[in-house]
Amino acid sequence: MTFNLQHAPGSSIEVQGIHKRYGTLNVLSDINLEIGSGERLVVCGPSGSGKSTLVRCISALERFEEGRILFDGKDDKKLRPEIGMVFQQFNLFPHLTVLGNCTLALRLVRRYSAAKATELAMDYLSRVRVEGHCNKYPSQLSGGQQQRVAIARALCMQPKIMVFDEPTSALDPEMISEVLDVMISLAGTGMTMVCVTHEMGFARKVADRIVFMDAGKIVEVSNPERFFSAPEHPRAKRFLEQVL
Repeated sequence: MTFNLQHAPGSSIEVQGIHKRYGTLNVLSDINLEIGSGERLVVCGPSGSGKSTLVRCISALERFEEGRILFDGKDDKKLRPEIGMVFQQFNLFPHLTVLGNCTLALRLVRRYSAAKATELAMDYLSRVRVEGHCNKYPSQLSGGQQQRVAIARALCMQPKIMVFDEPTSALDPEMISEVLDVMISLAGTGMTMVCVTHEMGFARKVADRIVFMDAGKIVEVSNPERFFSAPEHPRAKRFLEQVL
C-alpha cells in the first residue's frame, strides 16, 4: 500500500507552556514541545500520563488553562480543519454510510459539490482499500475496516497534520496490522504526524522522535534508536521493560 498524496507540506507545531486541569487534578503540567514540519512524532507512556489529553489539545478538542499552541508560528483557531484526527473508537456516524461519513465534512466545511466530494472520498477509500464497502454502514464493517474508513475520512480534508490517538487500541490483534500498514504508508508522505500508541514496533519503525510522558509531564524526548536501546529516565526504562 502506497500513498501519493497531493498535500501541501506539513505544518510545524509549537506547544508552549500548556497546563490542563480537571478540577484540582493537573492532567498536563507545563508542556513545551516543538514538532517540525513533516516530522513523525510518537507519544508514549503509561496509562493516565496525559498522552491523549495532549493530542486532543493539539487538535483543538480540549481547552487548556494556560499556554498556547502555534501552527506554522500562528495562533489561529481557523486552522483546525488543517488537522486530521483519528480516534481510538473510530467515531464514525452510525446512521451514515461509509461514503456519507467521508463526504459530510467536505460538503459542509469545504463546500464541495456532491460530485466532487464523492470523487475525492472514493479516491481516499480506495487508497485504504475499503472502496468496495462505500455503501455499507459502520456496523457492517470489522473494526479494522472501520478504522481505515476513519483514516480515509480524515485524509479527505487534506490536512497538513494527522493526529492519531491510540488508533489500534480497540482492535482485535489480527486487525492491528492492517491499520498500522496504512499508517506506515502515510508516514512517507511528508505530512506532519503525531501518534499516541502502545505499538512499540510501529514507533521504532516510523518515528523521527519519541516523546515519553509520565504524570502529565514530558520526561524524555529521544530518537528511536537511543530510546529503545538506552532510555535515560528511570520511568521510561520501567515502561519499556513492561511493554517489550
